[in-house]
Amino acid sequence: MAHDVFISHSKRDKPTADAVCAALERHRIRCWIAPRDVMPGMEWGEAIVTAIHDSQVMVMVFSSQANESPHIRREVERAVAQGITIIPFRIEDIVPCDPLAFFIGNVHWLDALSPPLEKHLNELAGKVSVLLKRRQNSADGDSAQPPPVSDGKLETTNPPREITEVSRFCTQCGVPNLTEAKFCTECGASLVFIIKICGQCGARNSAAMIFCTNCNSLF
Repeated sequence: MAHDVFISHSKRDKPTADAVCAALERHRIRCWIAPRDVMPGMEWGEAIVTAIHDSQVMVMVFSSQANESPHIRREVERAVAQGITIIPFRIEDIVPCDPLAFFIGNVHWLDALSPPLEKHLNELAGKVSVLLKRRQNSADGDSAQPPPVSDGKLETTNPPREITEVSRFCTQCGVPNLTEAKFCTECGASLVFIIKICGQCGARNSAAMIFCTNCNSLF
């Protein structure tokens, strides 16, 4: 079954993870959670990797157990490599260890430290819903095709221009591009989501962020 959210959790946090899954699915958000969704006969590692790859968002139930789990670190690393948005759902008042902090240190957290848990679950479901809708709207609005490619190079009728104001570096090939460029002039990769500008305060944020690092507004 297709899904939108991968729920990453430690085995000891399974009751909370199940509650997260139930809350999201009550809001019609399709979830993948182990061991429920591991297909019979499928290797565990393969199932995890495939599920993460097919997700748009990872909700990580963050606790002391998750902080110490090498499996959680590998899941988070895989999600970052795939460009998947990560939402840490913190259920204990701790800070991430260095390996996790490397990947999620600048990501906005959702705290679920004070009871009742249901309140925090509803907040999580609401923000995930908004995030998924905005990602879908962005994908629909970015349906324009890049210029045709011939022999691995983009064909263009305009002469090359000297790049005097660079704001976008291609994440695929590293070539600098003009501010208004939507596609890399070297490899054709989309440049639309390299930088996010907050509509509330105007702060510049990385593409991986779902909340503004300056004012915490939801993108």
